[in-house]
Formats: sequence, structure tokens, C-alpha cells
Amino acid sequence: HVVALERALEDRGLHPNTVTKCLGGLHRVLTFAEENLPTRRGFRVPRFPRRAHQLHRPTVPTVELRDRVLQLIPEDRRGIFLAMRLAIRPGEARAFDVGDYDFGTHVLDVRHGMQGQSHAAPRGPTKERTWRLVEADAELAAWLEAHVPPARRLGGGPLFRHPAARRRKGSTDRWTTSSLEDEWRRACSAASGRLRLYAASKHATLSHMVRHGATLYAAQHAAGHADPKSTQLYARLEPVTFAEVFRLGAGARPVQPSKRHAAKLKTP
Repeated sequence: HVVALERALEDRGLHPNTVTKCLGGLHRVLTFAEENLPTRRGFRVPRFPRRAHQLHRPTVPTVELRDRVLQLIPEDRRGIFLAMRLAIRPGEARAFDVGDYDFGTHVLDVRHGMQGQSHAAPRGPTKERTWRLVEADAELAAWLEAHVPPARRLGGGPLFRHPAARRRKGSTDRWTTSSLEDEWRRACSAASGRLRLYAASKHATLSHMVRHGATLYAAQHAAGHADPKSTQLYARLEPVTFAEVFRLGAGARPVQPSKRHAAKLKTP
């Protein structure tokens, strides 16, 4: 019966991990019955087989392809995407207020995330309830200097404003999840490619960091991961050759055995 239930859930097109969670709920019910029924009713519940979760394998595009798509976004809307290029989640980038950025040191204070997808969603803690400081790169710092005038720096409000946001009652010009996705899809269509926003921003940046020698601790802090196991996924996203590991040049030759060792190899 358990196998039949498992196959019925899979035939509905559910993700394997969703099937695992459904069976896990039934497993907890039967485990409770197994621990309590024998002492009350004298009935033994049969053992329930466990099903393991599949390891998440995120899709990671190259940073060159990501940057090519970024250049196709209109310049007045590009700022929030430049922030997400620094391994900042979309919800965290949407939650930035003007006071979260230091125009003198060019440092972003990442401690909030949007608790919904709409304009009126409240700000709350980040996804993993972590807090970190992220230094803006030169391109983002120049964009903020040009698009956030001194008068608005004192008035507060969202750091990144959507220039075509609908002004409804009780809403702001803060970016929404759908507006971010729509803008990104238009740029991808112009570049003749299909990239997921989250994978092209956070995943690509962290994979690039690990590939070029950053420690897992540094990548964990940049990503705002509370659990280092989440960061370890990015350590094996791109193939690394032995030449890159040992820093061998392109024209390096293999190590030749010594004459004494070569003579032993020729001995029958």
C-alpha cells in the first residue's frame, strides 16, 4: 500500500521532494501510533519505509552571460539587479531603504527582507535571519550616486524605485517580485537566452567566488547562509581540472620519471 501511494503521488507530476514530504507526514502519524497503540490496544503497527530527499543541484550560468543580460536592462532600472549581483537575494534587494546604504563608504546593510511579493508587503528579517554588510562595487556605487539625489537621501523611502510603478492607494514605488521577474525575462529574451533570476544572481556569484579561490566561510558570509551546508553546494557546481588545482600553465608538461625509476620500469 505504501508503494502504491508513492506511485500515485509521482503520477500526479509532483516533485520527488514533495512526495517525500507527503510520505514523511504519514510516517510521523504511524510512528506516533507505533509508540502508543501497543500499550493501549495491544496492536503492533508495521514499520514504515523511509524515503531520502534528493540532493538539490542548482543551475548556475556563467557570470559573463549574466553580465551580458544585465547590460540589456534599461539604465534607470538596472540598479536593483546590480545589487543582486553581489549575492543578495531579490527579497533583500527589494527591502533596501535609503538609510541602509552608506554613501560615504559604499556599504549596504543587509538585515531586512520583504515578507511578501507586493508593494505593501512589510519588511522583516532576512530569509535565514542573518545580518551582514556588503560593499557595493564601482558600477553599483556610481548608479546610486547618479539616481539617488541628495534630497531623497534625507527623506528616506526605498533605495531602489521602480520608475513605472503603479501608484495605487497604500502602495509605494518599491519593486515587486513580478516586476523584477518581468524585467529580467525581457532582458533574457533580448539576449536570446533563458536564465532564472535567482540562479543568475546569487548562484552565479557564489560559484564564481568559490571557483576563484574564495573560502567557504567567506562565501557563506557573502550569501548570508546560517548553515554552511547550504554554501557547500556551490563548491562543486563547475568542473575544476587538475591543472587549475595545481596552478599549472597551459603549456606545462607532465612530470618525467627519474632515470633510475625509468630503468626499473623497463625491467621485465
